[in-house]
Amino acid sequence: MADKLDLTEVEGLADLLNAETEAQRRQALRQMDGGLHKLYTDWTDRVKRCSARLEAFIDFGEDQHLDESILPSVQKDLEVLKNEISAHLQDKRKGEKVRSGVFTVIIGRPNVGKSTLMNYLCQKEVAIVSPIAGTTRDTLEFSLNISGYMVNFCDTAGIRETSDTIEQEGVKRAKERSSKADMLLFILEAKRTLEMLSLKKVSPKKKEFIQIILRLGESYLQSIVANQHEESNANTLILLNKIDLLSEEELMKVKQLEEKYSSICAVSCIDGTGMQKFMNVLSERIKELCCGHAGELPTITQERHRVCVKNCLQDLIEFDECIKLDIAIAADKLRHAMNELGKITGRIRINDILDVIFKDFFDILSFVSPSQGNSLFVSLLQEEENDCGRIVLALVTHIESQMKI
Repeated sequence: MADKLDLTEVEGLADLLNAETEAQRRQALRQMDGGLHKLYTDWTDRVKRCSARLEAFIDFGEDQHLDESILPSVQKDLEVLKNEISAHLQDKRKGEKVRSGVFTVIIGRPNVGKSTLMNYLCQKEVAIVSPIAGTTRDTLEFSLNISGYMVNFCDTAGIRETSDTIEQEGVKRAKERSSKADMLLFILEAKRTLEMLSLKKVSPKKKEFIQIILRLGESYLQSIVANQHEESNANTLILLNKIDLLSEEELMKVKQLEEKYSSICAVSCIDGTGMQKFMNVLSERIKELCCGHAGELPTITQERHRVCVKNCLQDLIEFDECIKLDIAIAADKLRHAMNELGKITGRIRINDILDVIFKDFFDILSFVSPSQGNSLFVSLLQEEENDCGRIVLALVTHIESQMKI
């Protein structure tokens, strides 16, 4: 846009136009106002400066005896930058979840109330509910605004062993969706849970929710959870459904489980008992997934940003390895790193490094003694056929025009 906005800002404008929730609007506005632009431009400028100093050292270091401290200073600056980039990548994809929605999968055995929960959340009949086990054969997705955040719910087929070919495909898809979920909602029948607790003689002392599930005989969840990220425990809720069918004594036991374990919610999807508490817990988990303590900081919002930032970090890591072997190859790694950052903002210029050498010429000379500086300047002037020689000549011309010589 006539060089007024870079690519990240244009993407922010597009996201603002497509925003459906308050969180999406806030994030899009921050990006459109230059949140990511400032961050990536700062990183690019720092790599440019390091690259310019390195290029100067390569071209003139041996002949003009440039200070050997140039290389350590470049390595030190890049080490700081690497730490910043690594921290930026460890965002648990919060920005992408805000932009695209939190993918939440409802999973459990047949007839535990998955589709009923889906209908309750959507406040309309989007899924077929039937007492016949295996009614849901395919995945069903629906997006909702939960406390200002987009949540993409996915109803799935009941997990069980079956000889039905179509149902087998549904179970396969359910497991695939679950392995990619940002949030999992495991639904169990409250009565069966109590029976399994009694049969297995489980003492509810463990805080790990998955241990409770596995001890209840829900071993089919083991492979699903194995494919989840390390933080999956924090991204999972267990719903003990159909509490409207429990006796008072059984209800009391379920309530005790709910009070002891923060990941357990006792509900009835039929009459709505416990649903408000569940929605409150769900809202808090969604906020943690999307914001946590860094909700107002610039975060990666698209996969292409993440790929480029990862490539940039890899180039900087390889720079450390190459600098010990071949300084020219190491300099090339810096050019690649800068190029990757340029892909994000959409501003890639071949002469960027030369521009920095021009602007920071006297900073480069500061690494040599005054006597060495004079001979280096003369050497640069003699290299008219090289880029650095042309730059110095342009610099001299500029100084002469300013001094009106």
